[in-house]
Amino acid sequence: MPPVCYNAGREQIRKEGLHLLTAMLTACGIEDADERELVQQLFFTYGRQVKALARHILHNEQDVEDAMHDTFLKIIRYRKKFTDADPTETKRLIVILTKSVCFNLYRRKKRECDLFAAEDGEPDLQSAGEIDAIEAFLAHESAARLRDAINTLPAPAREIVLLKYYGDLSNTEIAALLGIPASTVGTILWRSLKKIKERTEAYFCDNNG
Repeated sequence: MPPVCYNAGREQIRKEGLHLLTAMLTACGIEDADERELVQQLFFTYGRQVKALARHILHNEQDVEDAMHDTFLKIIRYRKKFTDADPTETKRLIVILTKSVCFNLYRRKKRECDLFAAEDGEPDLQSAGEIDAIEAFLAHESAARLRDAINTLPAPAREIVLLKYYGDLSNTEIAALLGIPASTVGTILWRSLKKIKERTEAYFCDNNG
């Protein structure tokens, strides 16, 4: 009897997962039957591994569910990468995407925690010191300018920068995900960082001159 209940529970989870995945495919405008079947097969084959990796990184069940959702949104986005991939390459790409999503989620949660901690009370400038307050302002201003500079990059370069520094992926992992040579990733990163540096330095020179 227990195995029957266990199998019934797994079947219920499978149905719920399929329902959510179908809704995601529809929301993303994926109508091709072969593409939908491919994504569904990836979900049923690798879904448990994605969840296990997310749980290992995040240690929070709600965050794990969010990571599952976001990972399969990325799988849908990059679905064509999986069309001709062998099982080893498929698993590697899914691990890359899962890691990227989890580290992004972790950083976002950490920023939210830091924000709430800062809002617990007004800073005491006399005890903290005006210099600390100025440094905090400059750090916030620098982060804002950095985001603005990244957003001015062409879409392909911006994606590579975000995958590298916010997704915590290596050049080789980015190359595998985007289907370009690792040397090209390195070149784009070098040029992009040069542009970002020029834009941020120009801003602070203009405002301090």
